[in-house]
Amino acid sequence: MGMRRKVYEGTCINHKGGVGEIGSMINHSVFQKGTVGDTLINHDLKDGAPTSDSVLQFDCTDEDLARMLGLYSYIIRALVVGGKRSIFQILEELKEALFWQMDHFNRIGIEYPEEVVIDGCDFSLASHPDLKDVKLSTFFFGPEAQKVRPDQKRFDAVQFFNNKNNVIRLAKSLGVRVPPTLLFSSVDEVGDCADFVYPSTIKMGNSVSGLGLEKCYSREHLEKVLRRVPVGKDFQMQKFLENLVPFSIQWWADESGPVPITGTCNFIEGNANHAGNWSSPDIPHRALIKFTLLLAVIAWMMGIRDWFSFDVGLYDNGSPNFYLLECNPRYTGAAYPFIAASKLLGGIKEAREYFWASKTYKSSMNSINKLDLGELEFGFKGNPKSGKREGWISVNPGPLSVGDGKISMMYVGNPANYRKSEDKLKNLLDS
Repeated sequence: MGMRRKVYEGTCINHKGGVGEIGSMINHSVFQKGTVGDTLINHDLKDGAPTSDSVLQFDCTDEDLARMLGLYSYIIRALVVGGKRSIFQILEELKEALFWQMDHFNRIGIEYPEEVVIDGCDFSLASHPDLKDVKLSTFFFGPEAQKVRPDQKRFDAVQFFNNKNNVIRLAKSLGVRVPPTLLFSSVDEVGDCADFVYPSTIKMGNSVSGLGLEKCYSREHLEKVLRRVPVGKDFQMQKFLENLVPFSIQWWADESGPVPITGTCNFIEGNANHAGNWSSPDIPHRALIKFTLLLAVIAWMMGIRDWFSFDVGLYDNGSPNFYLLECNPRYTGAAYPFIAASKLLGGIKEAREYFWASKTYKSSMNSINKLDLGELEFGFKGNPKSGKREGWISVNPGPLSVGDGKISMMYVGNPANYRKSEDKLKNLLDS
């Protein structure tokens, strides 16, 4: 039997008659068993979405970029974050995806918030008197979150670690290994481009998903890219490390300190576009934790809370070494699938011992309700008594539900079966 659903249009909250009955910590049992809290989940990307002046790969306006990325449809992926007594905010346009995802979670056994408020993901809901003791979970603690739940220390820390130049400076000062990097506060500081080593990468100080990064192969190429960098915007030039393996280490922090969650590896498309994540027992979890521990502690001391991560490259130049690349002071693309895996498999340790892979796939379907995963859906395969569990889990059905023709899916199970099962999924999505 599925869980009860309570969907509220607008911002009516005091429906149970007691503040103590509203909300639940964002499945904190995934991180610390026995810990319970109260959380309002609003993972609207207003505060953390990229802006056009941080994009190097193409010319666009803020409106063009928002429309092209369709980021408003990503909110639904945060449904997995909550426990069943949490409150989840979502947009009216995603109601179809919401109910489809709830049914999917019921079948495979993932707990989710029973209480949903459809209100345009207005951050002001967190200021409601009945929610004053309820924690606020956001994708990114930016200006909107700061308005309704002021925490200057946390806000300043997020702004600091969201800037790639700041992170590289801090890492260098601590003796943490980074690739050879030149830092600029404005494009007019750049001298003769003939003096640089190629290939090199340009990274805007603030950008996401690789949109603010361009790999340059020559002086001419670099000069062309630099013409797209606005004066007064900081950026960096970094030596391109051939065959670098792109890892990410996920962390969580609350008032008691930072907690390492898991190591992951990135699927990369093109020069540096983030296309997904995967993890397995073969990921060097302990080594990644050790390499980033000092930075994680400093981030926590400065005010970072909730989910954050560090991107780390493994590069072999005679001997393999880790290199710090950047910090993501927010929920990441790896966070949502890992939380799903943790819920299904029993916690962090158990999820680390399984192979999982999450990507975004194209689909010819024009409605999420046409998607029936059938035997591909996660569950017990073969003999249920064997305990062997594998299959596909929907991470983000939002884009498919609004006509964008794509859906984020995660495979959990035997890596030997992954490619064959992925081919079946692709055929289903194109049918």
